Amino acid sequence: MRVALVIPGFQSDENDWCIPAFTNLARELSASVDLDVFALRYPQRRDDYNIGRVKVHAIGAGAILGLRPFGISLLKLWSDFADVFRNEHTASPFAAVIGIWATEAGWLATRSAQELRIPSLVHLAGGEVVSSPYIQYGNRGQGRAGRMVQETLNRADLLTVPSDPVMRALYRMRGVSLSLIDARTKRWSLGVDTNMFTPTEKPRDSDRPFTFVTVGSLIRVKGHRLLIASFDRLRTALKHDFNARLRIVGSGPLRPTLEQLIKEYELEGYVTLEGDVPHEKLPLLFSECDAFLLGSFYEAQCMAVLEAMSCGLPWIAPLVGCIPDVARSDVGETPTGLIFDARKPSFVASAMRSMMELDPAERRRWGLHARERVLRGYELRRQTERLLALLSALET
Repeated sequence: MRVALVIPGFQSDENDWCIPAFTNLARELSASVDLDVFALRYPQRRDDYNIGRVKVHAIGAGAILGLRPFGISLLKLWSDFADVFRNEHTASPFAAVIGIWATEAGWLATRSAQELRIPSLVHLAGGEVVSSPYIQYGNRGQGRAGRMVQETLNRADLLTVPSDPVMRALYRMRGVSLSLIDARTKRWSLGVDTNMFTPTEKPRDSDRPFTFVTVGSLIRVKGHRLLIASFDRLRTALKHDFNARLRIVGSGPLRPTLEQLIKEYELEGYVTLEGDVPHEKLPLLFSECDAFLLGSFYEAQCMAVLEAMSCGLPWIAPLVGCIPDVARSDVGETPTGLIFDARKPSFVASAMRSMMELDPAERRRWGLHARERVLRGYELRRQTERLLALLSALET
């Protein structure tokens, strides 16, 4: 079976993780199908190349003599993609096409699929079905992007959603019939490489401060301001017993703002902005920490939490993305983390204090159960097999 995957960006070479979850997915898919990846905007060159068994078509973001004039380059990008896709399908037909995000990539994937009579699957992986002007996030009803989402949702033969919050938001979409959603929507989540993200065997250094870690781009939707304010509230509550650190991993436009906030709270040395960490080095980072902290206003799935859980870290988070799913437990079952119900520093600080005051052996039990939860519901190979089953059903 030959499958096409249309995505905004993909690896430019063997050493480029780009979007790690989709790098892993492509690698696993290519073990079972002939996989062609169509990368629309990254890398920013027109090129065809192979990464392992994956054939990559970099469309080049619509460049014209190295430039991207507004409007013209957009039309060129769409035209270039349609030509390359059509030529590849003519040479050797695709059995199915996958669009990642229901914005531009999903829109182009479903258009070409409809034209060439190929079944299409679109995975909702971000803010396609939400809109929050306060945090400047989401595509629902937002001009051209909003129209693309609506058209994509109506055209796709199958939609996959990674979490309950995304499913609920999908049902609130205007211009898409509920009966269509019911008939064409399945739950499916991206998988975690549990061989890479695995607990360390080395014992915790008892002299090390209790360390929280969060991983994510420094943008408003990730809620870093709340985490820093909450950490300051925790310091105030613990007073002389305070011995904790917060490591913030990621880069983005809010870094200067967060640096200033750390100074205002006089948290230098307690809160560190560590920039980007290579994906393969995240397991080592997690081994140096005690709990994962999430402040996001919205997540479609939240791979960072799942990867930390796979390394044996308990978590503190609001009810976004996968958190409602991983927080569910039977009576008497060991928890995997703590939920804060209100986005207030006092609530988050209280959860942080509770995590710190857990008996170390109990906290380790939470972390081990967190890994078990990932192995049961998010392991990469198993999730890839589930996707292959959905594609096979589409083909028939």
